[in-house]
Amino acid sequence: MIESAQEVKTTSSQDTPPLGDLTLTTETMNGLANITEPMFSLVIWQRTLPNALLSWIAEQKPEKLPSGRVLAERDKIREAIEVFFVNNHKANKNEKEFLANDIVQLAQKYADITDCKKIDIRLDVIQNDACWKFHLDRVNYRLVTTYKGEGTQYVSPENAEQALNEQTDYSGPIKKIDEQNVAIFKGSNNTCGKGIVHRSP
Repeated sequence: MIESAQEVKTTSSQDTPPLGDLTLTTETMNGLANITEPMFSLVIWQRTLPNALLSWIAEQKPEKLPSGRVLAERDKIREAIEVFFVNNHKANKNEKEFLANDIVQLAQKYADITDCKKIDIRLDVIQNDACWKFHLDRVNYRLVTTYKGEGTQYVSPENAEQALNEQTDYSGPIKKIDEQNVAIFKGSNNTCGKGIVHRSP
């Protein structure tokens, strides 16, 4: 999870037009930059990670998976996230490097899009319901991706109030950001409280 020179932020033939729910899906990392457009509150990059990395993550015991939180300068991200790997000194070097490089790439893309100087980066191993409530993040932007397990769930704006009120009793339609995909949400600070309501499953 990541939060906080602008690119030209236009949709392309590789992007899926919004379906009235403030959401855009894209097949390219550069498509994430569309989140700064006023018509979008969520942009999802549909991607596939290498099987070797996914297999390595799947084989790790939860307590051995990389994790941590760090506030990093945008030009010192790689050095800052070394703390995530302190329990993985025997890890396969190739997979460890790929995961580290992926985190750096996503953080740098986030910094480019949001033009922030410092980035709050979290790599969590969640085995409970720590983030089960439907909510809006009280930030300007947040980038999320799931390397292993069920991805973030969200609801369309027309169902947001119901989901927030009913929480675990909510039985309406729920959408999901699939494992491996990358999403950038606008937080409530950037949407006057009208962003995409979401939760971890």
